[in-house]
Amino acid sequence: MYLIGNAETYLNMEMWADVHSQLSRANAVSTELALCCPRHPDTPILCSGPHDFKRKSPEGGYSLPCDRRLKPCGHQYQAKCHSTVIHDGFACGKPCPRIRSTYHHKYPKLCGEYCGLYLTKIQDVKLPCGHIKKVLYCHQMLNLELIKCDIKVEKTVPKCGHKIKVGCFKDVTSPIFRCPKPYIDILSYSHNCSDCCGNCLQEVVDRRRITKHPKCTKIYDRPHGVCNHRCPKECHDRESCGSYEAKCEVRCSHSACDSTYEKAYTPCIEKCTWSYAYQGSCLMPCAAPCNRLPCDKRYTKNLECGH
Repeated sequence: MYLIGNAETYLNMEMWADVHSQLSRANAVSTELALCCPRHPDTPILCSGPHDFKRKSPEGGYSLPCDRRLKPCGHQYQAKCHSTVIHDGFACGKPCPRIRSTYHHKYPKLCGEYCGLYLTKIQDVKLPCGHIKKVLYCHQMLNLELIKCDIKVEKTVPKCGHKIKVGCFKDVTSPIFRCPKPYIDILSYSHNCSDCCGNCLQEVVDRRRITKHPKCTKIYDRPHGVCNHRCPKECHDRESCGSYEAKCEVRCSHSACDSTYEKAYTPCIEKCTWSYAYQGSCLMPCAAPCNRLPCDKRYTKNLECGH
């Protein structure tokens, strides 16, 4: 145990004076604190003030250079003597001298860093398929069979017979491969299938293709029976289009229909406003067919262009 302070402050007190006397006789009173470096036990470090700790033992050891090798690399520690905790937790900052047997160049990281994968770039590597890969990382050179060649080549899909261009690495004979060609079968109401061949073609039995198409999601576009509009819903084959709730567009010079197409409209019974100098006026109600004959007189006025 250490008692740190001014020993003469309480010498006028009998109890402390007795304690101070006993410590002095035991040579236990001093103006310096002796520190011991675990690697230099024979050389004490005497500190008499706060600044001495930083000056004489900056890293928890002696002021001499560290004489212990770093493990496992064997490099010398480039600092002054320090505690075992600091030494064991230090990562060597010198260039890594190791060369792996699987590579042909030095490792670019520092000695104390985790090796990991070699990320040095290798240019123009020939793959087992014969194509050239522009750039590979060094660690990828260990097994070129795992490198996916993305050069586009033409292959024939055995299941459907389509010739397609795919990446060289893709196996079109694999059971999980799906031919990306658009399927050309015509579905309900003259719509083409919107999916690809690989999803629609289930199997081929005696050259007969068994398919399963998804539900057609194109706009039906069939004319309604009560108007000139076309059905805006998704394809529903031969099912009824249902009611069309758009507002009726029937109108004349007198008024407009305010109903919807699904309901019968009320015809206009006002007098027809059509008239012409050579044929006179129509005598029928506005909604009824006109009773006047079409004019067959030649038009005698000139157009603005002079014709």
